[in-house]
Amino acid sequence: MAITVENRYRHLWKVLWLNCVPWVCLVNGAFGLTIDELASRCAEIERGIRDLSWEEEWIYENPDLQGLDSQAIGPTYRKARVCISFSPQGTGTTDYNSIHFDRYMWEEKGQARILATGQVQEVLMCEACDGQQLKALRKVNGRFRGEVVKAQPGIVPKPFGTMGVVQIGLLGASIYRTRVFGGTEFMPLSYLVSKYGRLDDQVIKDGDFNVVRVDFVQPQSGYIILRAYFSVDHDYYPVKYEHMTGGPAELNRVGYTVVVTSLQEVLPQIWFPTNAIFIGDPKVTDIHRAIGKIKINQGLSEKDFDLEFPAGTMVVDKIKGRKYIVASGSGGK
Repeated sequence: MAITVENRYRHLWKVLWLNCVPWVCLVNGAFGLTIDELASRCAEIERGIRDLSWEEEWIYENPDLQGLDSQAIGPTYRKARVCISFSPQGTGTTDYNSIHFDRYMWEEKGQARILATGQVQEVLMCEACDGQQLKALRKVNGRFRGEVVKAQPGIVPKPFGTMGVVQIGLLGASIYRTRVFGGTEFMPLSYLVSKYGRLDDQVIKDGDFNVVRVDFVQPQSGYIILRAYFSVDHDYYPVKYEHMTGGPAELNRVGYTVVVTSLQEVLPQIWFPTNAIFIGDPKVTDIHRAIGKIKINQGLSEKDFDLEFPAGTMVVDKIKGRKYIVASGSGGK
């Protein structure tokens, strides 16, 4: 659905009708919206953002601490930036262009209590990937540990056995969520909508949003594996994901939910979450709130994705096959 004058007026009429006579929407649905139009709208949003920077506050609530070795105390603060690109899959066997986050950087600060001892420790974690290599930094027991690994195009490295910022935070509640969750690999939401989506264009109220729902059906089993809800008042930006559990015994039962509660218009007709809630099963809840404005399309380059190790850091460089301690005044090397 190209952004034309006709479509701008069409969107305006949708908003007027929803605000003035919402019962018409409930009877007639989303003005004849088709699955192809929704897929095109998703593609416009996906490709409208080339780079992204934000800061957020993260509150993790888990009533069942069994199996955990530490518990967060208060909010964790995160700042992050990422570049977003599209390209064909390397094998050339797919019919879609993959989403890549080959350049990203994030930093996380907070406090945690060690459950075994009750000791409170500062939490500091950073990762920076410039597309060629990834540097990771952790503060463990008051000491810095660093790691350098090779970055492979389209593959998120896993320093210290973790994933990068592309799997957590507000990015994980955005239109790019399907890139990093649920076994969909690099598939953009626009492709999933067109390939596997089943649209219910009946406009319903969900929280503070007027939405239409799309069920994503697994072709082999016919099971619904994901439901996404798109706000008609926000140019069909996705504001809720429901991940369904598998198997006939649990058919269509929601196992994990992501709920966006507020959005920022970062470009005309392009939005991004500023508040989101992740609800697990059992009721483990992550709450993410943006601090300040979301910044996009700043022209970030490789130099914006470098990490300088503090003096005294023990670094394991898996590219060069060596270990070293960073000396004072060495520029993190």
